[in-house]
Amino acid sequence: MKTSFIAILLILTISVQSAFSFGKKDQEKNPENEEAAEKSSEVKKDFFKIDLLLDCEKANKNTHFNWSTSSDSHKDAFDAVSGASSDHSTKNMRESFFDKSSKAFLIPKGLYYLNLYAVAGFDSLKNDNFQLLQEEKKLTITFSHRGIDYKIVSNEKGEIEVPESFFIKFPQKQVEAGKDDEAKSDEKALPQDFTQDRPNEKIKRAYSGILKSEFSQDKILKVKGKLQLKEVEKEKADKKAEIPAAEGEEKPVPGPQA
Repeated sequence: MKTSFIAILLILTISVQSAFSFGKKDQEKNPENEEAAEKSSEVKKDFFKIDLLLDCEKANKNTHFNWSTSSDSHKDAFDAVSGASSDHSTKNMRESFFDKSSKAFLIPKGLYYLNLYAVAGFDSLKNDNFQLLQEEKKLTITFSHRGIDYKIVSNEKGEIEVPESFFIKFPQKQVEAGKDDEAKSDEKALPQDFTQDRPNEKIKRAYSGILKSEFSQDKILKVKGKLQLKEVEKEKADKKAEIPAAEGEEKPVPGPQA
């Protein structure tokens, strides 16, 4: 009798363990759980905190670009002796904000290059025709880097919205002489007007938010704020961004004259 009771108990124990084991495996293979786990990895939280000071009139030892993310932090400036950034953070910045799989930036390219001016020699502003137009607190920043024109337009409060405040203009692509007609027909001209510098369509996540900008009477530009890494909202292909027109007759602040 005692033997039979033990045998029944063993059978019940094995059955219960099998049931739990089956439930666990079934849960692990559940497509909904796999999709949730994949989505969770896609929306990984991160931030990009910016503290930029750029003297637009002269070389200034106080010019700097301090920045941080959830895993990295730098206090950087231009080192006149070495001719490079003192903390060598430019390499880290590119690795942090350039997506290798899609070969595109996670921040507007105009913001990326604006940050670099604070850790480069003052002549870089002159070479890239850096100009700043001020209308009370509203700022319009323009510069050209490697043949591409960039424009950054804040609102009336001096707020720079990312990516909405950033615009880009590519040069006209010229057809080389000597190409046959078929090659010429395949040649596509890049836009002549400024278009909004939005994330590449292959990018799933990008940094967005608001940066506060100020421009003093001493011609010192300050940009501060914190951007968040978020999923990119896809827009309709036929939607065109309107570039705010600069009003007033104030003259732009040019880079240093040769």
